[in-house]
Amino acid sequence: MTALGNSRTGRTEHRRPAPRADAPREPGPREDAPNAEATRADAPRSGARSRLRRLWGTSAVPKKERLDPSALRRTLRVIRPHLPRHLLLCLVGMIGLLADVAFRVLEPWPLKFAVDAVTAALGADLPSDAAPFGLNIEQTVIAAAICLALIIGGRAASNYLATISFAKVGARIATELRTRVFDHLQALSLRYHSRASIGDTSQRLVGDVGRLQDVAVTAGLPLVGNVLTLTVLLVVMVLLDP
Repeated sequence: MTALGNSRTGRTEHRRPAPRADAPREPGPREDAPNAEATRADAPRSGARSRLRRLWGTSAVPKKERLDPSALRRTLRVIRPHLPRHLLLCLVGMIGLLADVAFRVLEPWPLKFAVDAVTAALGADLPSDAAPFGLNIEQTVIAAAICLALIIGGRAASNYLATISFAKVGARIATELRTRVFDHLQALSLRYHSRASIGDTSQRLVGDVGRLQDVAVTAGLPLVGNVLTLTVLLVVMVLLDP
């Protein structure tokens, strides 16, 4: 700005210099409208970004609301020293789990042969393996019913074996963890126990270990079995008809 001299009031008047032709223009009110519309259009994207940040645990989200990816590794690190003592039960449970997956894969096949045999008897043109082992329609249906009953019984027995084995392992490891936590609490100073809440200490000793057992036995093992079943069924379907 340049000074123009003294006015009647005795103050110096200032005037802005005229803008040059090559100087960038400041956006007016009408030119700001597209930017506002773009801001409103980007609002859903910013909401999605904030949800992703909340999921992956950035510094902008409170610590209590973050998902810690190392929680599973720390949990396994706590449980790992107790697993070798129950290795036999773990092996028995794993065998039962694999047998359950095998019976799940075999379960649809007897029904398939029975339906094919009945369909071929009604006049449909099916491959020669529709009635295996040279059996007629009645023998095929009876054999399919017996095989289906055996498969269902074997699946129930293997599922029971896996559930009992893993439940025993979970209960024993939970007892050992409670003993370990109790020994740790006994080793703490009296100053800590005078300041700590009794309810919080009891929750750490009783509730947290119980939740850990529920997650490992009730949620983790069915997840492993279902993933194995899905993988095996996908392989079988690809081999049958790529």
